[in-house]
Amino acid sequence: MAKPIQSGNKTRFTDLYNEPVDHLLSPIKGYQDKPLVSLMEAIEPVSKVFNEIEDNVLVALHNCQSPADGLNQQESASIHLYTMEFDSGLSLYVVLNESLRAENRGDLKPWFSYLKLFLTALHKLPSQSRRVWRGIRDVDLSSKYKTGTKFAWWGVSSCTADMQLLESEKFLGKHGQRTLFSIECINGKSVSAHSYFKNTENEIILMPGSYFEVLGQLNPAPELHIIELKEITPPMTLVKPPFSKSDEQKPSMVVNEPNTLSQSTSIEMTPMQPVNIVTNQISAMTSEMAQPPIPMVSFHQKTFGKNIQLDNNALRATRHTSYDDGITFTNRQIEMNEYIHIRIDSNESRILMGSLAIGFTQIDPNTIQIHELCKSAVPNICQKTGLSYVKRIFDKLTNQTVISFYYNQEGAFYIFNGREHEISRTIDSRMPLWGIIDVYANVKSVVLTTPPKRILDARTFFIKYESQPHNLSIRYFTHLQPTNLQPIVFHDVHGPELELYCENKVVFRKNVRKLTRPYLFINFPIKPGDEFYIRILSIDFNYGTPGIIGFTNSKLSHILANFDKLPADDPMDLYNRREFWIINKDGFDERLSELDEYRFVYDQSGDIYMCRNNESILPTRTVAHIDPSQEFYPFFFLNGRIAAFSLMGLVSPTRIVPHSLTLINDRNDDFGICQLCCDAPANCVMFPCGHVFFCSNYWSLISLLSSSIEQCKSIEFIPLTSTDEYK
Repeated sequence: MAKPIQSGNKTRFTDLYNEPVDHLLSPIKGYQDKPLVSLMEAIEPVSKVFNEIEDNVLVALHNCQSPADGLNQQESASIHLYTMEFDSGLSLYVVLNESLRAENRGDLKPWFSYLKLFLTALHKLPSQSRRVWRGIRDVDLSSKYKTGTKFAWWGVSSCTADMQLLESEKFLGKHGQRTLFSIECINGKSVSAHSYFKNTENEIILMPGSYFEVLGQLNPAPELHIIELKEITPPMTLVKPPFSKSDEQKPSMVVNEPNTLSQSTSIEMTPMQPVNIVTNQISAMTSEMAQPPIPMVSFHQKTFGKNIQLDNNALRATRHTSYDDGITFTNRQIEMNEYIHIRIDSNESRILMGSLAIGFTQIDPNTIQIHELCKSAVPNICQKTGLSYVKRIFDKLTNQTVISFYYNQEGAFYIFNGREHEISRTIDSRMPLWGIIDVYANVKSVVLTTPPKRILDARTFFIKYESQPHNLSIRYFTHLQPTNLQPIVFHDVHGPELELYCENKVVFRKNVRKLTRPYLFINFPIKPGDEFYIRILSIDFNYGTPGIIGFTNSKLSHILANFDKLPADDPMDLYNRREFWIINKDGFDERLSELDEYRFVYDQSGDIYMCRNNESILPTRTVAHIDPSQEFYPFFFLNGRIAAFSLMGLVSPTRIVPHSLTLINDRNDDFGICQLCCDAPANCVMFPCGHVFFCSNYWSLISLLSSSIEQCKSIEFIPLTSTDEYK
């Protein structure tokens, strides 16, 4: 049977001592040709190694009767079994990882059936590109992982995505020798929903044969060693995928998800990958984007509300009169984990109250007569007997917004504004289900579509703009001359989901599971007579609203020194603070498009005006009215469609020098390269010692770790002024 994870090094999170990083082993193959069998059958060839492993298999199967992520019970249970700590004898992950690391690949053959099931389950999970962590205590591994080293981890690597867990006893603890691996992965697999320790460790598994490069090391305290790794493309396939040749020839349908859980396409530029290969990949992507795919589902053409009109091959449903009688169905049953994507095509939010409803029904639309339909899908869709699971969405819905919904064994859910929301937890997934879309009240027209294209990583973003997103020519405010624009920049301190580029003139929001404080401050205060310009670079239509702009006259150094105290989810809570804030949730509107240019003017009366694309000589919208005797810092809360934008520049009657939080006088020399990431310019320093320079990306990490180091309690972490181009 299983027991809780013990402290110390004997856990799957720390099981990497015997990784042969000094040489590359031969690839793992052959297991993929094994047939898929039950977990009990898969474990039988190695069962004699363990004490009563059959009991643990039964526990895993019992706990995985309703698996998530589209896995079946056997697949989910194979992951569950891997995460268990056995009461007596060795746990499964210990013996499995020893076999995966063995130079004699024959030692792995008894594991082939389990590997087939286990790796099939992992391959079905969406890949995540993100930063993950492994905290290891009582050992210094820095001598094994020299900067520039490339190596493979052959074992199954358990990591965590939650940096707050680092101080717990099962990770770093607070005393003794400790090694922290900071890993930028591209194929992480979240197994929290399948783990024996559900949702307590935010566990991310890196697949056997994952290949890495050591980017740098840092030793901020005598017994604390930080090693920065980046997952890269290996020189060959190190572990064959769990599909036989006959499996690979079978056609399959890939369902793309529009949220942050979807698998991201990554193009890894390494010295072994010629530029022309990368160019061909980009060309293929561009060609694919030029031919939008057709949705796999349409509206039911026989049964729909009397006020509905279908067109565009039954992909668009429009309510042509009144506010109700707009119930529609999908033309066929919806499979488990199949996503329905709808785009808001027309809304009347300023005229009518009430909104769209979506969900699923067990009632076959072919058996429903139009006169039997109710005027609204809530509470009942029709006069027939049968269960329906419907939820009305009361959030603000604007044109072009895409909403996706699906069901699995845990219930029915929809994805909106980058988050997953519940439709119903009581859904019976064993019954046939049809999709329901009630085109009601302020939503007048919807279109069945495919997931909107989105830029999943900064690399693709820079390729799109030929590496110069901050140097695009002015399209709309053509009266401006580049010589008239003073450079302005974003402040280094910002939300963790945001990345700054091009000398802090460009911001890009990463594709993350959840947004946490996506604040971004412009690093200068505007005064009456000032105007500044921005350009929109990337739009994400999975969000219903554009984003938020605001202003504060508070001392920026104080705000950013306590950045983690800012409201995480709703910036309107800023009004509860003692500082003075102005927040505008409607500054940008649904017309927002890529390459739009916006002008913000602070006039002598205290009004801040906003103009889009030079639509008129005079400013067109007031976004704030403030005290003209005060200076105000503009800021953004990027929780909407705006995924990337740039600062074009400032027009001011006086020369504006961006304010800095530096506490170092007359220090403008080159601070060198960050000793942790070995990439970005070093713009932070520890005081009073002054020995270690690092970039602002790791400021929060080092600050967190130092809080547990007695010798570092008095250390301050100060961002320096630097004009070097980031990244």
